[in-house]
Amino acid sequence: MVLILIVVAVLVVAGVAFWWWLKMAAAKPSEAGESKPASQDPDVPEQLLDLNLEIRRASIPNEVTTQAEGVIDQLRDLLPKVEEKASPTGELSWMVRRIATEYLPNKCLRPYLNLDSSAQKEPETLVSVKQSLTALSAELDGISETLKDQDESEFNKKALFLKHKFNIDGEV
Repeated sequence: MVLILIVVAVLVVAGVAFWWWLKMAAAKPSEAGESKPASQDPDVPEQLLDLNLEIRRASIPNEVTTQAEGVIDQLRDLLPKVEEKASPTGELSWMVRRIATEYLPNKCLRPYLNLDSSAQKEPETLVSVKQSLTALSAELDGISETLKDQDESEFNKKALFLKHKFNIDGEV
């Protein structure tokens, strides 16, 4: 039952996000409200630290805590690198910031944290959240590899791919 509700919620969010993305498709991230790099914005690193504390206080299974903290660490390491190697206000920088401030906390972890403890421990729920975190970690690894190659066109392709994959809208 919980898995069905999660799937329905994800589909609704995906539909709304896709509609919003279509509406904002013509606007670039810098036109959609992004004005300063994430590493210069103390809110992004602070939000990641707050999310880490929230995870620790939630007393969720250790495997989920460890995996979520790993993704948070990846984001904290990646943000300054993205802004150094790519344009600080460019597509890829914007996408990494959106993952850190929107997708990871609001679409991946908080729905899981809001479940009661018995639902959090259900095998289907654990598999779902762990798969989401694994996919997110793999995408962040891909961004790191793209940065090593320093291919600007690849940055933009990766950012567009992530927008579609995670249905991230144009608002900051």
